[in-house]
Amino acid sequence: MAPDGRLFRNEAGGYVEAAAYGKTWARARDYVLTPVGRSSLLAKRPYDLRQAGISFWLRPGVDPAECARRAGQSIEVLFRHYAKFLAGIQEHANRLIEQSMQEWDRRGEAAAPGTECRIWSATGPEPLVRSGIEAGGTGLGHIIRAAS
Repeated sequence: MAPDGRLFRNEAGGYVEAAAYGKTWARARDYVLTPVGRSSLLAKRPYDLRQAGISFWLRPGVDPAECARRAGQSIEVLFRHYAKFLAGIQEHANRLIEQSMQEWDRRGEAAAPGTECRIWSATGPEPLVRSGIEAGGTGLGHIIRAAS
């Protein structure tokens, strides 16, 4: 790697010309991949690594807005091109929300009526008095319901 962060440089240590970049990439790919890897589409173009990187970030649940920022693209572009990965993220988000609601139910059952409880919203913690509203439930449709 060059001191300025470039991965490839020409024989004189300078920039690789745009016209030569494809050849340089192909030589580097041939050098590092096994024969099976070379015959596949794996990292056939430098852009393939970008796609793989974004997919790699999305798979474990990294926030799509952060992925878009790091990739230098809009969130709309990210959603359009990586929808198949985002479906898994939505399922993961639903599980986290469900776990949070179950935790709220667990903690709320221990509180006496009329005592102050806390609910976390997008803007931060807000006091919630147990005199008529309770948060939680067993599904997304029951986030807030009237207490019986």
